[in-house]
Amino acid sequence: MLEYIKDPAMIERKSFEIIAEKLDGKLSHLGSIEQNIIKRVVHCSGNLDLWDKLNFSEDFFESFLSFLRYKTVYTDVNMVKSGINKKIIPELQVYCFIDEPEIAELSKEQKISRAYLSMQKALRANPGIFVIGNAPTALFKLLESTEKLFIIGVPVGFVGAAQSKELLVGSVHSYVTLSGTFGGSNIAAAIMNALLKEAYNAAIR
Repeated sequence: MLEYIKDPAMIERKSFEIIAEKLDGKLSHLGSIEQNIIKRVVHCSGNLDLWDKLNFSEDFFESFLSFLRYKTVYTDVNMVKSGINKKIIPELQVYCFIDEPEIAELSKEQKISRAYLSMQKALRANPGIFVIGNAPTALFKLLESTEKLFIIGVPVGFVGAAQSKELLVGSVHSYVTLSGTFGGSNIAAAIMNALLKEAYNAAIR
């Protein structure tokens, strides 16, 4: 009979033991928050090669805490929204406008992506945190803002993803991002959840 681990807590614990072993010594120059985020990204992607692909603005955690006080998050796609663990901070409101009829209609009329138009609407709404895990056009739209934002920007793909993230690193905004074509909704949600846990832990200390 095939033997394998069934206990989810044990699976997670074993996974992080393996990650810690494989990355031993590679993260020692980073702060504990950066290390935890990197380990979460490696865990959710199953890709150890991503450990040195993450980029953080110097003020990323302070900026995250500053924008977190609005208790509002905007995502580019529903998969990111679904992946954010709202149990960590129950009062958090997470919005995704991509399926709204007005967005679909404007997209068809203007031949502009729904993700772009969703961020256009979000920028007009209350301040909050932006979490982009799929669409480079969503990140490009945020980069047009002259007001400083906090952005988790990890769009994925071969058209615009790498370029948009390079521009994010050189922008006025605070960010966590992942260089190259790598990214995805699961990675975006993992980064957000890691930051939420760090914020919760900081608040109860």
